[in-house]
Amino acid sequence: MKKFLQGKCTPEEARKVMKWFDTIGEEKFLELVEEDWHHWSEHTTENKDRLLHILGKIHTRISEKELDLIHKEKQLFPTVTPYKRYNYRRYSVAAVVGLLAFAAITFVLHWSNLRHDVSAVALKSKQVPKGQKASLYLSDGTKVILNAGSRITYPERFSDTSRVVQLQGEAFFDVVKDKEKPFSVISGDLITTALGTSFNVKAYEQGESVEIALATGKVEVRGNRKKKTPVILLPGESLTLDTGRGVFRKEKFSTKEKLGWIENLLYFRDAEAREVFGTLERWYGVEFIFNKEVGEKWRYSGEFKNKSLETVLKGIAYVKEFEFSFKGASQVEIYFK
Repeated sequence: MKKFLQGKCTPEEARKVMKWFDTIGEEKFLELVEEDWHHWSEHTTENKDRLLHILGKIHTRISEKELDLIHKEKQLFPTVTPYKRYNYRRYSVAAVVGLLAFAAITFVLHWSNLRHDVSAVALKSKQVPKGQKASLYLSDGTKVILNAGSRITYPERFSDTSRVVQLQGEAFFDVVKDKEKPFSVISGDLITTALGTSFNVKAYEQGESVEIALATGKVEVRGNRKKKTPVILLPGESLTLDTGRGVFRKEKFSTKEKLGWIENLLYFRDAEAREVFGTLERWYGVEFIFNKEVGEKWRYSGEFKNKSLETVLKGIAYVKEFEFSFKGASQVEIYFK
């Protein structure tokens, strides 16, 4: 198991590990995790963050090993059938869940030892409140620009085999190229992996979708929870996951619409009221109070760059015919006619 996580298994050993997890089953492992987890409730929050890091590392290792095994199988047996490929996929998915459960059990049983191994598991977190934006550099030199109301969790120092971060909210990543260590972003139900590129991820907790927009390079996007074929994005392409229906939509995107926020550009294209006012709440750190609900037919298109909230609201109100008033520094009342 240790060799597998470190990437030191031979192809035959890797097959045995993956097949073993597939035979044992996911439910038994999850039961064991639940039984032990209750005894460590005082560490729940920290455990969750650390396990996210472990999950990302496991996912990357499984993906690398799966591709490596299939590649070696093709070299040995050029006529490999689709059924064989499916088996590897089945083993890899089961192994992700199984390995996560194994890591959780190991983690709670050896908590005291892991706490002292700071260099191996230490995580950092950057939270940007509503009304602000922030930039930071990760240990490999990758630049991250965080939008308002966003949070990123990342290791203080990346491992020797992968670079994994977790995002809640929206961020633009300018990734430093490293062929030996893929860069992965876990965001909602998607995992985006690249070697060296720049892309935008939007995955707010209250949102109904997760969006990936590629600016340069190439990325692979795959589902974090469901068996889906990975999607490759090229520059100018975006992928949107409807989290409710589990449906992917791949399309070309407008730079202003997806990346304008980096330059303080507010851009709306046929946007619903929920999207418009939700975005304004994050950008300006306010809360809107409405006199009535707005129908689904309400749509707005427009753009504003480096404008005050009052100027933006005046522009939207001129088109959509509503009135507004500020109640203190953090509340705005909207009166639809």
